[in-house]
Amino acid sequence: MSNRALPRLLLILLAAAPLLLGGTASAAVGPAPAAPPNPVLVAGTFTAYSAGATAVTYDKAVPEGARASVLVATDLPQWAERESGRPGAEGAEEHEAMRELARHKGSGTGFVLHVGGLEPDRDYGAHLHTKPCGPTGDDAGPHYQHEVDPVQPSTDPEYANAENEAWLDFHTSPFGDAITGTAVEWTPRPGQAGSVVIHEEHTHTQPGHAGMAGARLACINVPL
Repeated sequence: MSNRALPRLLLILLAAAPLLLGGTASAAVGPAPAAPPNPVLVAGTFTAYSAGATAVTYDKAVPEGARASVLVATDLPQWAERESGRPGAEGAEEHEAMRELARHKGSGTGFVLHVGGLEPDRDYGAHLHTKPCGPTGDDAGPHYQHEVDPVQPSTDPEYANAENEAWLDFHTSPFGDAITGTAVEWTPRPGQAGSVVIHEEHTHTQPGHAGMAGARLACINVPL
C-alpha cells in the first residue's frame, strides 16, 4: 500500500470505530424547543383562514369580526406575585381572571379565554389543542393531554377530562361576550400545544363521548 493511501484509510477507520467497537453511531440532535414566555397573551379578531392569522373562524356561530384573547401563565403563585397591581395593562380583564385563579390554586398553569361578539346567550366548548390553526378545524389536531391516551381519538374519561386536558367551556352573555378560566397541575410540554379551539357545545364527560364538544367553530393560535 502506498503512503499516499494511508491518510484516507485512517479516516475510514476512525469513522467506523464506534461500529467496530460494538457502539452505535448517533446522529446530531437539535436543541429542545425553548419554553415560551410567561405569561403568554395572544389576542385577535376572527377572520377566514389566512397564513399568519391569529384567530380563524369556520362557522357563522363565531362571526368574522368577533374577538378573542387567551392568557396562559405557568407557576401561578409566582406569576400572581410578579403581576400584582397591573390595572390598565394590556389584557387587564384576563389578568384579573388569572389572579382569581391563582387565589384558589396553589400551583400549576392557568388558562383564561376572553371572547366578544359571539352569538348571545348560548353554550360553547373550548379546549387546548396540539397544533396550530389551519384551513379547517381538524388541522388543530387532538386535545393536548398531559398524560396521552394510547387510544386515539381519546374518549376515555380516564384521559379525556378537565384535569388531564385544559377545558375552557363558556356561556355567552346577552351581548355575546364571556370570560372563562381553568387551572391545571401541569405545564404544557414546549412545542406540543399550539391553539385553543372553540366548539359548538359544552364538553361531554361520559365514556365513549368524553372530551367531545361538537363541531370545531373557530381556532386561536396559542404557541406554547
